[in-house]
Amino acid sequence: AAFHAASRLVAHGADPARVALEVYQSMRVEFLHLKSIVMGRIKTVAHGRVAYSYAYQSDLEACGVTSDECDGLVDVVRSVMGVEVCMFLKGIEGDTKVRGNLRSKGDLDVSEIAANFGGGGHHAAAGFSNNGTIRETLAVALPMLAELVGEDPASVTVEL
Repeated sequence: AAFHAASRLVAHGADPARVALEVYQSMRVEFLHLKSIVMGRIKTVAHGRVAYSYAYQSDLEACGVTSDECDGLVDVVRSVMGVEVCMFLKGIEGDTKVRGNLRSKGDLDVSEIAANFGGGGHHAAAGFSNNGTIRETLAVALPMLAELVGEDPASVTVEL
């Protein structure tokens, strides 16, 4: 049905290449500045099997990016070679609360981690909110993620 609808749109003048360019390859420069900050903060634990990064509310404000624009930043963290699960945290409400996004590249179920924070999702993508700072959230979530990939949770240290 989707391909039929797409073919009808093309028949009536839609330009798929232009649409793809506008949707997938056009980003505001402000967002790219924030993305570079998030990329620069990527860390790994559990022998490189878990990756994480974060953005403070002040980062969003300094770059002129809205909280809603940050949803895709977890995919930047997930792109690290060798990573099986990842997490992106964003500070909200003056960095006293955190919004977390979790992703899995394989069969590992990250929704269980989100559920520990009262969140949800499915095995490959989940999210949660937590009352606390980014550092406090990392201190709880990273050991859980390490254990999920079969590594010793006690070996995890939080780096900002």
